[in-house]
Amino acid sequence: MRDAPVDESERSGTLVPAFITVRHELPIRTIVTVLAVLAVLWLLAQLWTLLLSLFVALLLTAALDPPVSRLERRGVPRAASIAIFVLALAGIVAGGAVLVVPPLIEQGTQLAEAAPGYLERFRLFTQANPEVFTRVQAAAAGSDADPQAVASRFLAAGTGLFRGISAFLIVLVMTAYLLADGERIYDWTVRYLPQDQRIRVRQALPEISRVVSGYLLGQLLTSLLFGVFTFVVLTALGVPQPLLLAILAAVADAIPVVGVVIATIPAVLLALTVSPLAAGIVLALYLAYQQVE
Repeated sequence: MRDAPVDESERSGTLVPAFITVRHELPIRTIVTVLAVLAVLWLLAQLWTLLLSLFVALLLTAALDPPVSRLERRGVPRAASIAIFVLALAGIVAGGAVLVVPPLIEQGTQLAEAAPGYLERFRLFTQANPEVFTRVQAAAAGSDADPQAVASRFLAAGTGLFRGISAFLIVLVMTAYLLADGERIYDWTVRYLPQDQRIRVRQALPEISRVVSGYLLGQLLTSLLFGVFTFVVLTALGVPQPLLLAILAAVADAIPVVGVVIATIPAVLLALTVSPLAAGIVLALYLAYQQVE
């Protein structure tokens, strides 16, 4: 019986390295798909403001459709019902802006003017950790005493206010259109669905509208209550700029998870300029209110 030939590399105990060349080929379809996805993402990034307005308009449509339908069932034409609720919403927002914006600007100006004094009071409570005070002082020093910088901030605030008013008007127009032509838009949207799914969607829409309407109304109520609670507590304790902090609290109440932190930290810091006791009371009352809510 003959032995099989043995490689010399095996006799010497060494291994001969083997080089393997791997070639990757991307099909044209994959390249086109990746480019199409990138193009869609770029388009969404360019249109995110419009898409956000459309989303808010859809929420308002779902919230206003039940009362509009109830008014329509009582004999009021749908166009008149839509006009009543849209104009009422615009009136509420405009009235709130007229009542809130002037004192809000005034308190914001007072906060900017009193910032050095607040900083000095804050320094008294941070002597145990001078690094914190140094950073806060450096941030404050780089942001004041420059008239051009102050003017640019006011200009930016005015521009932002104008954009906000424009966006609100666009949302109102979208909401009125969706309420008026909702049936036709619905038919155009679901025409590609199978018949059984169309029936299911049709049955689910009233419940979806009811839930969204209830959620928005409930969130508006809780935000309003938190804002009033904040204003009363801070005013009673003598904390500066209570209206500014109350509006911040009302807006932050609608933000999940981090909203409590956003509302609490500025209020506690400004209460600290009054006294450590006031800051502790504000923190305890904020936390207690959030637990109750």
